[in-house]
Formats: sequence, structure tokens, C-alpha cells
Amino acid sequence: MSVPSISARSLSISYRKFGAILLGIGLLCALFGYSLASILVQPQNTASLSNNAWTPAAPMNVARSFSAFATLPNGSLLVAGAFAGAVANSSLSSAELYNPNTNKWTMIAPMHVGRAGALAVTLNNGKVLVTGGLGNRGVLTSCELYDPVTNTWTMTGNMSQPRFDHQIVLLNDGRVFVVGGDFGGTENNVTETYNPSSGVWTTDAPQSLA
Repeated sequence: MSVPSISARSLSISYRKFGAILLGIGLLCALFGYSLASILVQPQNTASLSNNAWTPAAPMNVARSFSAFATLPNGSLLVAGAFAGAVANSSLSSAELYNPNTNKWTMIAPMHVGRAGALAVTLNNGKVLVTGGLGNRGVLTSCELYDPVTNTWTMTGNMSQPRFDHQIVLLNDGRVFVVGGDFGGTENNVTETYNPSSGVWTTDAPQSLA
């Protein structure tokens, strides 16, 4: 899908913590600020929506910050975990789906573990991998897989390093690469790669923190 050009426009709401993602209906960037969501829509070849205006989307069912999010193959948006509200208190296990066609959020099955600051990525098989995060008892190594077909979560292999607020990338060969993050006040320089076929993480060479 080619991405139409857009110009910068100011948001109507200030956000302290947010994320942005491309959805599957033209260009749609969703930004999350606690219990709010705003979207910038400019579908391809639609002149009437070419003003690049930010339009408030329906609010999520649960107020959350530092949530994990990923686009599903059908264009829906999965949001999972987070802190409950705008402060770093209890970590949530709840999850919900946003349908950009109907502008509606739907609660789905919760994760097995409450986690905030986790990172998610959609695998080539359509499942979503959610990694690490800050749990109610510390930073997590655990990971979970969401199957949108069955609406179920399954625990998968643990990372070797506890991580939250790290970075995650889907590689061309279908594996998942994670880097950085925090594991209790210290920067993490160990990178890891996840194999969806085996559910196993492999530790890579450490980064230089010079």
C-alpha cells in the first residue's frame, strides 16, 4: 500500500504519553493518551478528506497508559495491557480491539499477565506477540500470543532479559527482534530474536553502550 503525502497539523488535545500506528484503511494513525484516542485519516484518492484534520475517535473502554498495540491483518487495532489510568499504578491484563470502520472498541479476552510498557508485533501467521512489560511484581520476561481467530491468549517462550518500554521489529524472515528497554533502573544492551515456529528466544551479541 502506498502512503499518501500529508502535512503536519496540530492536535486538538495534548498528550503526555502516546503511540502511533498505521492501520489498513488508507492512512490512519491512532494516538493514545490514557483513555483517549485521536486519529488522522487521509484515505488514498479521497479528496474530501485531504485536509489532514485530526478527528477524535471513540474512547477506549478502559483508561490506560503505556499500552501495547498492533494492527491485525483485518485492519483492526489490538490494544493490550497498560497502567490503569494516567499514573504508574497497577498493571492491567485487559485488552480491546478498535474497528476503524465502525469507530467502536470491543473488549476481548484478557492476557494471562498484567503488563504495562510491553511491546507488541503482528506475526506473519496473523497472531500478535506481546513481550515483557512491567508487571505488578516487577519487570517481566514473559511473553504471550494472541490469536484473533479464537480470541485466546497463549503463553510462549520467555525472553532471557526482563524488559519494558523496549523496541520490537518483525524481520523479513518472520522472526522477531527486540532491543533495549529497562529492567529495573538499568539500560539493557542485550538483544534477542524470537522464532515463531519454535516459540524460542535466542540471545544475540550485546550492544555497545558507549
